[in-house]
Amino acid sequence: VLVIPMSDDFVKAVEVATALCDAGIRTQLYTEKKKFKAKIGYADKLGIPYVVFLGEDEIAEGKCSVKNMKTGEQTEVALSGLSEILLK
Repeated sequence: VLVIPMSDDFVKAVEVATALCDAGIRTQLYTEKKKFKAKIGYADKLGIPYVVFLGEDEIAEGKCSVKNMKTGEQTEVALSGLSEILLK
């Protein structure tokens, strides 16, 4: 999983990445200041199956967006159930 924070505040992204690692999910945190397309391209190039986006609005609602890189499907998921969904 690649966790991509969509703001300059990485605190929640680090928390999410740590929780995913603790759940046994290989996780990487993307912190480079690049365009959105470059971030997605990075995940695609490495064959990362899921990308988790954390924007300010999602964080405020306790949610994130998860993109399945194989199907292109993107869904909104509660942060509390993120690891269970990714493990399925």
